[in-house]
Amino acid sequence: MIKAQIDVHLERKLTHVIGVVAMVVAHQLFPLWVCWSLLLLMGLPLIIFDFLRLRNAYLHQLTPKIFGRIMRRRELNQLTGTTYMLIGVAIIFALFPHDIVALSLLFLAFADPLASYMGLKYGSHRILGKKTFEGSLAAFVACVIISALFFHFKHIMAAHFFVATLIGGLIGGLSELIPIGKVDDNLTQPVVNSIFLYGLFFLFGGFS
Repeated sequence: MIKAQIDVHLERKLTHVIGVVAMVVAHQLFPLWVCWSLLLLMGLPLIIFDFLRLRNAYLHQLTPKIFGRIMRRRELNQLTGTTYMLIGVAIIFALFPHDIVALSLLFLAFADPLASYMGLKYGSHRILGKKTFEGSLAAFVACVIISALFFHFKHIMAAHFFVATLIGGLIGGLSELIPIGKVDDNLTQPVVNSIFLYGLFFLFGGFS
């Protein structure tokens, strides 16, 4: 039973990683207007379907047959994490600079899936709700590595590399750990990441 739960969890998280990484690649390769076009073309129909299937009995019954393997049980009767994530991505596309969007999306792609997997498989020390120390540590380490690679290859904040890298890890780790009310973390994480990353870039010259 536990193995089956982990297998389904991995399948769902792998879909999440692939989808968000695809956004990052598109964001790096294409102008912003192309990214907006792709987001609207592929994301808007999913959002509309998500709202409609909660109000239409036929669509509601059809949804588990199509998306059942990658949906959480609680999402059957409420908006999916994908809808919240797409809304969060649209917000940061609209409000934040290019590098901040890219780094925030990388945090979203890897920190949450790693935290969830490590927490589910190895987590034994609860620290906040269902969050575990093991999962949060995995998220922090992932965001430190992502920050280090990003700052290195982008030649950003070289004079403050180690401090900026550690703070980047804290930003990603804490945004995964700490809930904001009852808002889905697929929406809050990219927005919170971007807000605090903007402060990090501002303080340590990441925009120069």
